Amino acid sequence: MGRARWRVLPSGIVWYNEAGLYELRLVGREGGQPRVLYRDKDVRYVQPFDWSPDGKQIAVSLLRRGSQPTHQLALVSAADGSLRVLKVLDWRSPTKMTFSPDGRFVAYDLPSAGNAPERDVFVLATDGSRDAPLVQHPANDFLLGWFPEGNRVLIGSDRSGTNDAWAIRVVDGRPQGEAELLKPDIGRVTGIGFAKDGEYFFGQGTGMPEVYTATMDPATGKVADGPMKVRVRYGEQKTMAVWSADGEHLVYLAPARMTPGTMSILTIKTGQVRDFPLKVSSAQRLTWMPDGRSVIVGGSDLEGRKGLFRVDLATGGSEPIVYDAKMATVSPDGGTLFYVKGAGVVMRDLGSGQEKVIYQSKEGFFPQNTALSPDGHSLAVKTRNPVPKGPSVLLLVPTSGGEPRLLWELDSLEADWHFRIAWSIDSRYLLSFGAGGELWRIPVGGGAPSRVGIAVAEVSHLSMHPDGRRMAISAGF
Repeated sequence: MGRARWRVLPSGIVWYNEAGLYELRLVGREGGQPRVLYRDKDVRYVQPFDWSPDGKQIAVSLLRRGSQPTHQLALVSAADGSLRVLKVLDWRSPTKMTFSPDGRFVAYDLPSAGNAPERDVFVLATDGSRDAPLVQHPANDFLLGWFPEGNRVLIGSDRSGTNDAWAIRVVDGRPQGEAELLKPDIGRVTGIGFAKDGEYFFGQGTGMPEVYTATMDPATGKVADGPMKVRVRYGEQKTMAVWSADGEHLVYLAPARMTPGTMSILTIKTGQVRDFPLKVSSAQRLTWMPDGRSVIVGGSDLEGRKGLFRVDLATGGSEPIVYDAKMATVSPDGGTLFYVKGAGVVMRDLGSGQEKVIYQSKEGFFPQNTALSPDGHSLAVKTRNPVPKGPSVLLLVPTSGGEPRLLWELDSLEADWHFRIAWSIDSRYLLSFGAGGELWRIPVGGGAPSRVGIAVAEVSHLSMHPDGRRMAISAGF
């Protein structure tokens, strides 16, 4: 393994166009106008991975639309954009695909089972004649690259208890012998690839997701204590923390233990933690139901369908609430769900299932975050224009109906992260992290925002305790 460095990546890029479709575009390294290479209205997403050694093809993964989404491993011609499908999968997808140096094979990794986080590595012939396992092991084995000489494949594996780099010999696309340890404890890495001289390039995640608590004086809006780390289990990563309605529990995601997602609940008084293995991948925002009996999780089910799912805390079971939805927030009585769908915000009666769009973008702004006021009367909607360097705005949408009111343009605060707004408990202020990780308090009734006196880098979520003083701050990646 070489030292971590950047290199120029292949010039195939994914583009999200005006019609809401993902395209594969080609652009020269010297710049210029990109050329649309591949586009299909039935493809939800296209992910380019690697160029063939002769520069004529690009290995891609495609997510097809449908009631049962499927992934395809395919080759796209760099000359005319024609597609040749090599393999059809279910909802699972690779984290990496790479050509062998002779171009005869493509290596890729894939979850070993439908609900398992552990991956295995496979080799697929580019003429479609053969697809076989290269590495099958109870541990998590993920692809890093193909050595330039062509007779070894580099993988990452946690079979020793830490993420290590291993090499396995390959002849004619078939494994030869056992994997050999090359470098222990490489950390959280994303493989980029080999240079011709054999030097390997990779990205390394160094941040540690953490949850902090701090105390704010609600009268003055100034920090009274903290921020301090929430210490539960040694070395545990925590993110997306949210207080329960009674203030006695803190729910959070544990990204290092995703199986495919692990949700944990900390009881503040006792320090006891309960873990809930989720049948939801790419878990994101968490929302307590007011009765404390369930939590709404945003993410994808095991068939790759994105949406909002209710997790029963008594049984650990989950059920879908609504698909093609994200960023849930719930009314104080637990009867109404607010969520983002496309460029709008939808209000859903959880009893009858009836829905109503209460906010719809009219000027190309797309909701990035929502937060419901504790009194249930207003929904704060943070939106941003997709045009580069377009302004972010904070709107107040009446939940009873009516036109949204512009509360603030956020350019001056640079508060651009998706999950960084929360209400004060009295519904008079909005709290938002801005430039330099500073927390600001914005008066809903008008007036200039003021600094609270808390600064935390890389904030991903903010949750206010029902006592109106304490807050949980999730930060780091």
